[in-house]
Amino acid sequence: MILILIVIIIVPMAIFLYPKNAGSTCGFCPGAPSIVRTEYGCMGVKYDYYPTGCMDCGTSILCSGIVTSEKKCYTYANKVKVEVPNCENPKTWQEVLDISPDFYIEAATFAYSAGEIEQAKTICKSRAVSEEKVNCLSRLYMSAMAKGNDSENAKEFCYALSDYNQTCLNELSRIIARSDIETSVDICKDIKDAISMNKCYYNAAMQAVNTNKTRALEICGMIDDAKKFNPTCEEYIESPSTYPDMQDRGFIY
Repeated sequence: MILILIVIIIVPMAIFLYPKNAGSTCGFCPGAPSIVRTEYGCMGVKYDYYPTGCMDCGTSILCSGIVTSEKKCYTYANKVKVEVPNCENPKTWQEVLDISPDFYIEAATFAYSAGEIEQAKTICKSRAVSEEKVNCLSRLYMSAMAKGNDSENAKEFCYALSDYNQTCLNELSRIIARSDIETSVDICKDIKDAISMNKCYYNAAMQAVNTNKTRALEICGMIDDAKKFNPTCEEYIESPSTYPDMQDRGFIY
């Protein structure tokens, strides 16, 4: 009789406490703010299980108890778990920010991808910390440059960024000079740092010599202290073949 009672008590308890799957985290997850963790409710004790020797398949979420149908999804913002509403990955910049304001770079990128350029810049500029503004605008600028055919928007982001960091103006001018010398020169004029501006003009002149030597020399004349360059801007323009490695090795920084 006692044995029967023990069986009646232990078997249901064992069934109740036996670990059951209550969700998981993926292994190679897409970047935030995509869903990286799915959990179901648990009437009992819920815990993460890390498979031995498993480096790429994430974790299992186990429940010692009864798994309920309640489902929640999460991602991580600055290592803090935040819920993803309705267990759906965000489709707009607004939905990205609804998950967490820490996803400002991702939200700005969503806006840029949707063609909302001003909104993308606004999201970045709304950050109170200057470093965050720079990081956000820099990411947009690099995304536009990476496309290879979006120099107009790259210029939009670069000019927005130039209030905090002017490095991109020199780089942008250098790349645009390959196809549009005058736009390149106009960008150089907007560089506030004298040394960077001189380098910018030098690079533009190096490109202009291929199609218009006269214009290249005019651009050389815009440099405040051309003697600092070796060769000087004029020396290169007058005899580019004497310095065959100049364009091969890139531009002056």
